[in-house]
Amino acid sequence: LAQEASASAFLTSPALPLPARGTSEAMADAEQPKKRTFRKYSYRGIDLDKLLDMSNQDLMELFRARQRRKFSRGIKRKPIALLKKLRKAKR
Repeated sequence: LAQEASASAFLTSPALPLPARGTSEAMADAEQPKKRTFRKYSYRGIDLDKLLDMSNQDLMELFRARQRRKFSRGIKRKPIALLKKLRKAKR
């Protein structure tokens, strides 16, 4: 019952005034879309660029035991393809 009362009060409350259209600030915002900022990726404090430059042996030293074990036993086709694709995209 209390939820119905609050919902009806919300629906019957007066509308908030809208900001005036045609101001110079609004026009400037419409012309220039916001610059998109990308998240800087790092693994254990090392940036992505440096990670891609590293050899597999150097990468293995950063990994935890389970990942080192998997790398030492040999990784499958998909992870190898991903590493190649990332290194190629960096060039």
